[in-house]
Amino acid sequence: MALKQASTLPTRVDPVTFEILRHRLWSINEEAGHTLERVSGSLIASEVHDMNTSIMNAQGDSLVLAPYMLVHAISMETLAKDVVGNYQDNPGIRAGDILLATVPPVGLSARNVLPGRIASLEQRDVIVSARVKYRVEMEVHLTLAARDSLQLAPGREVWLVIKTHSCHLMQK
Repeated sequence: MALKQASTLPTRVDPVTFEILRHRLWSINEEAGHTLERVSGSLIASEVHDMNTSIMNAQGDSLVLAPYMLVHAISMETLAKDVVGNYQDNPGIRAGDILLATVPPVGLSARNVLPGRIASLEQRDVIVSARVKYRVEMEVHLTLAARDSLQLAPGREVWLVIKTHSCHLMQK
């Protein structure tokens, strides 16, 4: 399933607007590189700068590259395009690693909170499989008690809570 978005951006911009946008994207990407240096814990990143960062579009094409090791640019695009092409329908998040909330959660350490709507509920013995529509459909496993206490039903608005360590590489 390919994600397509209609663009309302003009195809041409004046030179001043172009430079403002280019500089802003460059600054955002450069800050990502500085953050990687500070938090990686790797001397290879912080001292040798054997790394790179990039801002990419949804297809995995680089729009802005940081001024570190440019040799990484090819592998970054290749990896991003592989992920988009092979894992878009199954991003590697297991159904048991997702929590559901019926109100927007606050005060959490988890940073991946996505709004969605329940598409269907299916009871499988003592587990309930909830299909939640976000940008793609995600499966969430719940107990019967959780389904009942949260009063879940198709069409109900929910929030998916996904901890970063719950994202895994999946086999094709």
